[in-house]
Amino acid sequence: MAHTISRGMYYFVKRVPKRFASVDLRSRTQLSLKTQSPDVAQKKSLIIEERLAAYWEALLAEDHEGAKAHYEAVVNFAEVQGMPSCHRKRLLQCLKVACSIELK
Repeated sequence: MAHTISRGMYYFVKRVPKRFASVDLRSRTQLSLKTQSPDVAQKKSLIIEERLAAYWEALLAEDHEGAKAHYEAVVNFAEVQGMPSCHRKRLLQCLKVACSIELK
């Protein structure tokens, strides 16, 4: 599973697969799931992992519009889940570094 617990809070953590190293310069991605429930963490992790995989695939295919849509979906999910703005800004920063197109 792509989540871990630290100080009672669950985090989504995933190594960037070698296949996507050319389009994502990070070695791994990590963000707080803002929950102490293992069941909620598992559900959120699955959603984030699915959207992240689609984002990577779109980048690899040089589908910049598709990548932008997946990027925005991850950001919107973070906002809906109540991720504090400081964490959203970090997520945006990581995704912008990974993506060569201009994003909002």
